Amino acid sequence: SDALPSPSPADALKLIINASKGELKKSKESLRASIKIKKSVYAGSSNACAKTYAQHMSKASHVNTDLYEVLNNLKENGSQASKEVLELEQKSQSLENEITDLTNCLELRQQTLVACEAFFAANTNSLDFETASNAIQVYREVRDKTSEPALAMADCDARFREVEDALVKRVLKLYEDAVSVGDLEGLSDLTPLLGTLQLADQGVGLYLRYSKAAIMEAISVDVDVDVDVVGEDAEMQNKSNNNNIMAQLAKIFNGSVTHLRHHLPMVAHALGGADGDVGLVQLVNVEVEKRAVALLREFCKDRDLANLCARGEYVSTQIEDRFIAGDAGSLFLLFGHNEDGDNNKMNSSSSSAHAVGDARLLDDCGFSSELGEVAELDALLDESALVLQYTEAYERFIRHAAEEVAKTRTHRHRLEHKTKTQEEKSTTDEHEIEIIARHTELNEIVAEIGGNYSGLERTLMMGNMQRAFINGTSSDSRNYTELASISASSTHVVGSKALQTSLVEETFYAAQRSTLRAFATGHTGTACAAANFCADAIGRVLLEVLSKRAEECAAALKPGKGLLAGQGGLSKQALAALSTVGIQATKGGENSDLKRRQVEDGIARACAAFNDMEIAVVYTRQLETQFQNEVEDGFPAGDLTEQLVMCIKSLRSKADDLDAASKQSIEGLSQQILPRVRAIVNEAVGQENTGAAAMGSVTVGVMSNSNTASSVRMNYDLDDEAYELSQAGDGYLSRMCSALDDLLNPIRTHLSPRLSDAVMIAAVGGAAKRIEAAIRKCQFTALGSLSLDADVRQFIAYTKERLASPEYSSNSGLYTACLPIARLSQISMLMNVADLDDVADIMRRAKGSWDLHAEDSKTFLNLRVDFESKKVNALLRLGDDHF
Repeated sequence: SDALPSPSPADALKLIINASKGELKKSKESLRASIKIKKSVYAGSSNACAKTYAQHMSKASHVNTDLYEVLNNLKENGSQASKEVLELEQKSQSLENEITDLTNCLELRQQTLVACEAFFAANTNSLDFETASNAIQVYREVRDKTSEPALAMADCDARFREVEDALVKRVLKLYEDAVSVGDLEGLSDLTPLLGTLQLADQGVGLYLRYSKAAIMEAISVDVDVDVDVVGEDAEMQNKSNNNNIMAQLAKIFNGSVTHLRHHLPMVAHALGGADGDVGLVQLVNVEVEKRAVALLREFCKDRDLANLCARGEYVSTQIEDRFIAGDAGSLFLLFGHNEDGDNNKMNSSSSSAHAVGDARLLDDCGFSSELGEVAELDALLDESALVLQYTEAYERFIRHAAEEVAKTRTHRHRLEHKTKTQEEKSTTDEHEIEIIARHTELNEIVAEIGGNYSGLERTLMMGNMQRAFINGTSSDSRNYTELASISASSTHVVGSKALQTSLVEETFYAAQRSTLRAFATGHTGTACAAANFCADAIGRVLLEVLSKRAEECAAALKPGKGLLAGQGGLSKQALAALSTVGIQATKGGENSDLKRRQVEDGIARACAAFNDMEIAVVYTRQLETQFQNEVEDGFPAGDLTEQLVMCIKSLRSKADDLDAASKQSIEGLSQQILPRVRAIVNEAVGQENTGAAAMGSVTVGVMSNSNTASSVRMNYDLDDEAYELSQAGDGYLSRMCSALDDLLNPIRTHLSPRLSDAVMIAAVGGAAKRIEAAIRKCQFTALGSLSLDADVRQFIAYTKERLASPEYSSNSGLYTACLPIARLSQISMLMNVADLDDVADIMRRAKGSWDLHAEDSKTFLNLRVDFESKKVNALLRLGDDHF
């Protein structure tokens, strides 16, 4: 016995526990076997009773008394068996409860022993606090499931309470010491124990006290300032103060976010049951808001944002009135307009006109006097945008943290009460709480700064656009560059010399820069205001400027009176029109080559006004796409973001308005050209108003005082000899097309392909109408109809050759775009029928695309000398509906 070591109390307790578990297992197995035997006996007796019942039932018709006896026996035997089974089940349940109580009793003793050993070992090793805490937590869970007799049998509750009280006091003391000295490492070790020991309520107050001190230290707004630099002058002092404010805001927001990101997960885990995570988020937000609002108010006061924004609104209104409200004199001077066609008078008065024009151009609508230098305003907007960006980033973070805490809190409460009855839930479940108010004082000051910022951003954008308008219409050749994109596929290189001004580039750069800076703040309200201001400036101011500028340039291109040659070449008014596009005309007698170059440059600059409108449409659509991408990348999903997207989509309607204005301006240019086109056609077909008389089918005439040429006029009343003669030389159509090229090529080479096609279609449409009118005055033979068909085909080929878009490469596409040419083609088809009976078939096959009315068809068919008018009238008497 001396050689064998005595067992320790823990080992002895473990042996007792293992032996008890073995005895319990054997008892349980014996009980289950007994229950099984009883059930088999009950089943056997039940089968015997059923058999007896069947035998007696066969005799029931003979002896009723035997039936009652059988039923009574069955009832007595079944009741006895049921009682025995019920007793066995009760004994089994009682034994199960005894086993559970004994198991819990042993578990309580074991956890008490573990807690005691860990607590006393914690004097030398702080990690044992966690072991002791876990043992206490397990003990509490087991104790709640253990009956009173079992607790009495365990006889360890008193010992456990002593250890529990000692551990709680010890942990709270250490936690208070760590809070008082700001021991972060100690708090990190002890905080998780508070939740385990059910000390979250006491720990929340202590932890928030520590957090407040830590936050105040982290977000301290004391920033070092160089006193020597500040004292130099007021400007440097203001700049230093602003830099100081920005640094203070950055320190406040960064310090609070860092503290929250570091501490919130641990607090939510350990102290969430006592809403410690809610308290921490609210504490951080209150402390940050208190200091940030004070700094932001100081920023507004130092920079006088409200007063500056009011002055900026006045300047913006003045700029809009200058370009929108009908100040025609300002616009005419801006575009260099001069109504006086006399070149000498223009040159003599140029000095005074330029003096007034320079004064107008130097007038910036009070921008400099009200707002100072552009660089200063731009720097202020950079600072304001940075303030909004800092604040919005913090706002998003703190509200996201509050949202996640609220979700976690709701989930936690559901888990705590999921086992309670509905009545208990109604009294114990807590309502949702608002961790951070929907509208805070910080939100109010940010909204104020955002409103002032967006107003000033609009003013700066309008000022930059005003400078772009002035620079884009100046005579400096550096403001004209090649068109951004040219896609021509025709034989004549459409748009090969097309130019665009810097007006559109600079305007859209100003709009893009101001709007993207507002987007960079992340503040949705500010971004919405900037997007609306951008769309308004493009859709109203830029549209008005480009439209009026295009109108002026269209007048400057008018053939005969402008830069395009008329019937008598260039007039003095053409030289005067150079002033509209910013070119100083050469005086009479000087180099003619120089004049020619000046006119060509003038045409190129005038066409640049139309190209600018085309480029503006493209840039507006690109701007919309860019803004939408910025929103997708930089703004969270929500109702406010959807509102911002709708503001951006308003640019789509502005692009459509610019496109419509571009088409309207080209129509205006076409209207300036069409009189000359009609004169060319009249001259070619022999209907010019020059007093020339008809000279037969073949005429030799004088075209001008210096040029003579053989010219065949329109004549389709041809015999064999006249038909051969007409095919031998160039007809009237060739001369007409050559004259049209001389008129249109100078602008076609300087317009974008789409605009060049529009002008070309308008010109050939006008020519086709004039040709149709001339055809109505001719007589046709069969050979003449063939000649007309050849001429129409030549005219269609000429038109398609000079159109850039592949849309017009087919006849159907050309006919859809230009109805007069479609009518010419149908007239040619109608005039070339061999028999009048074929007319109805032709018109029926072209049903839906036939543009000639019955009266028109009758008129043209009556021009054929070989068709009887009576038959033509009878054929087409039924009208359009019949065909």
